[in-house]
Amino acid sequence: TSVDRVHQSTPLIAEDLAWTYMVMRHIDGFAFFNSDPRSGASLPHRHLQLMPCSRFPYQSLQTITTSINQQKTEVSYLQGFRHVLLPLDPQRALADSGKYLLSVLHDAFRQLGWMEDHGFSFNMLMGDKWMLVVPRKSEHTSKGVSANALTVLCSVLTSKPEVFHEYSSLPLQELFKDLLVGQEDDPREYPVSGFPDKYIL
Repeated sequence: TSVDRVHQSTPLIAEDLAWTYMVMRHIDGFAFFNSDPRSGASLPHRHLQLMPCSRFPYQSLQTITTSINQQKTEVSYLQGFRHVLLPLDPQRALADSGKYLLSVLHDAFRQLGWMEDHGFSFNMLMGDKWMLVVPRKSEHTSKGVSANALTVLCSVLTSKPEVFHEYSSLPLQELFKDLLVGQEDDPREYPVSGFPDKYIL
């Protein structure tokens, strides 16, 4: 969470990414960010989230790492949906208070056809040596299940076992088509969405 009470949908700054990356490496994990309610954010104040890799048993992290090692800018299981995968240099990431990380994020935005001040809904995920940015078009699946950045890593979070079993049997393409922006679609059609008035910053 940012030191200052900053709205979640305002652009990320270098300090956000610097602290996140440092703690992420300390716990041997990965980080994720939901830009707004459309992308799965549930709190209106600025926050990025972390998870130890040891607590995330899905193959998707290894798939992303393999793509980076092969110098690819796409993830195989996200084929057909807009996304950008970029490599990170850990030494540079730790050396300049987040300016390098912010420049990588802005590069991803440009590759998606956005300006640096994004204004559009997206999930950002970050590992030790990679950053993945995925535009979003909807918070919910067709069955009404809310999905955040972890869904991009093939994880559906729900307290209802019947919902989990239903979605675990779905092909990824069926799950993603409700949530992600297709290659032929324009991400600018899905701007940042606002939080309901009941939420207090």
